[in-house]
Amino acid sequence: MRTSERANQNLFMATEIETIMYGEMEVVTFISARNELAAIAFDTKRKKKPSWRYRFNTVKQRTEFIEQQVSKNNIRIARKQAEKQKQRAAGNHYKVGDILSSSWGYGQTNIDFFQVVRATGKSVEIREISSRTVYTTGYDDYLEPNADDFISESLGLRRSCKDYIKVDYCRQASKWDGKPCRQTGANFGH
Repeated sequence: MRTSERANQNLFMATEIETIMYGEMEVVTFISARNELAAIAFDTKRKKKPSWRYRFNTVKQRTEFIEQQVSKNNIRIARKQAEKQKQRAAGNHYKVGDILSSSWGYGQTNIDFFQVVRATGKSVEIREISSRTVYTTGYDDYLEPNADDFISESLGLRRSCKDYIKVDYCRQASKWDGKPCRQTGANFGH
């Protein structure tokens, strides 16, 4: 469905309809069925929902509001583009040998460790490694990884993000901070 068709669906019985494109934003000004000055905006990348819809007392008020919203939208777009360029320039945040930890579970906390075995431009290949209990305190075990002690085959290439790698549907791994990780104790849920 084209954006102007979406606008027409939202403007039943409106008059003096004017559509203006501002980059990724389509703004439609109109006079509503109740004879009120109004405007509605759509992000051209969204499906059906308007980004905003307001009534105004004067044409000047409506124009100033639209200018503010367009300016905010342009700043948001510029910020997103700058962040994407920064991420591209930074490349991969992981290198071979990095240890990753993953804390997951419902009703108990499980800790898994992974090691990066290959790093490419935007992806990493990881393998799960074993861990050892450093100390136990009542209900909790504190674990550290055993580097290079692999307990699984390669989990394949995973797209690397700035802060984490998605391992599977329930686990995300991030760089291990070097401190023992807390896991629910062996007698309390494992």
